[in-house]
Amino acid sequence: PGRACIVNIASDLGLLGRGRYAAYCAAKAGVIGLTKALAREFAPQLRVNAVAPGPVATAMVSAEHMSPEWLE
Repeated sequence: PGRACIVNIASDLGLLGRGRYAAYCAAKAGVIGLTKALAREFAPQLRVNAVAPGPVATAMVSAEHMSPEWLE
Protein backbone atom coordinates (compact mmCIF):
# COMPACT_ATOMS: atom_id res chain seq x y z
CA PRO A 1 0.00 0.00 0.00
CA GLY A 2 1.00 3.65 -0.45
CA ARG A 3 2.41 5.77 2.31
CA ALA A 4 0.13 7.96 4.39
CA CYS A 5 0.41 11.70 3.84
CA ILE A 6 -0.68 15.00 5.34
CA VAL A 7 -1.09 18.13 3.22
CA ASN A 8 -1.28 21.42 5.12
CA ILE A 9 -2.54 24.67 3.60
CA ALA A 10 -0.18 27.59 4.21
CA SER A 11 0.30 30.81 2.24
CA ASP A 12 3.10 32.63 0.48
CA LEU A 13 2.61 35.30 3.15
CA GLY A 14 3.96 32.80 5.68
CA LEU A 15 7.27 33.20 3.84
CA LEU A 16 7.03 36.82 2.65
CA GLY A 17 5.13 38.70 5.34
CA ARG A 18 2.90 41.70 4.69
CA GLY A 19 2.11 44.91 6.54
CA ARG A 20 -1.16 44.90 8.54
CA TYR A 21 -1.37 41.08 8.33
CA ALA A 22 1.03 40.14 11.13
CA ALA A 23 -1.26 37.60 12.81
CA TYR A 24 -2.16 35.91 9.50
CA CYS A 25 1.49 35.79 8.39
CA ALA A 26 2.60 34.42 11.75
CA ALA A 27 -0.09 31.71 11.66
CA LYS A 28 0.87 30.62 8.14
CA ALA A 29 4.58 30.65 9.05
CA GLY A 30 3.63 28.38 11.94
CA VAL A 31 1.92 25.98 9.54
CA ILE A 32 5.10 25.87 7.46
CA GLY A 33 7.24 25.22 10.54
CA LEU A 34 4.87 22.53 11.79
CA THR A 35 4.96 20.86 8.38
CA LYS A 36 8.76 20.77 8.37
CA ALA A 37 8.94 19.41 11.91
CA LEU A 38 6.36 16.69 11.30
CA ALA A 39 8.04 15.70 8.04
CA ARG A 40 11.35 15.18 9.83
CA GLU A 41 9.79 13.46 12.80
CA PHE A 42 7.71 10.91 10.93
CA ALA A 43 9.69 10.26 7.72
CA PRO A 44 9.71 7.87 5.97
CA GLN A 45 6.47 6.33 7.29
CA LEU A 46 4.45 9.52 6.78
CA ARG A 47 4.86 12.15 4.08
CA VAL A 48 4.01 15.69 5.21
CA ASN A 49 3.81 18.62 2.77
CA ALA A 50 2.40 22.14 2.69
CA VAL A 51 0.83 24.02 -0.18
CA ALA A 52 1.54 27.75 -0.02
CA PRO A 53 -0.48 29.46 -2.76
CA GLY A 54 -0.23 33.10 -3.66
CA PRO A 55 -3.25 35.42 -3.76
CA VAL A 56 -6.65 33.82 -4.27
CA ALA A 57 -9.79 35.83 -5.02
CA THR A 58 -11.30 36.12 -1.55
CA ALA A 59 -12.72 38.93 0.57
CA MET A 60 -9.23 39.46 2.03
CA VAL A 61 -7.76 39.96 -1.45
CA SER A 62 -10.24 42.37 -2.93
CA ALA A 63 -10.21 45.53 -5.00
CA GLU A 64 -10.11 47.45 -1.70
CA HIS A 65 -6.70 45.95 -0.92
CA MET A 66 -5.12 45.61 -4.36
CA SER A 67 -4.68 48.01 -7.25
CA PRO A 68 -6.41 47.33 -10.58
CA GLU A 69 -2.97 46.79 -12.15
CA TRP A 70 -2.15 44.10 -9.59
CA LEU A 71 -5.51 42.39 -10.08
CA GLU A 72 -4.87 42.11 -13.83
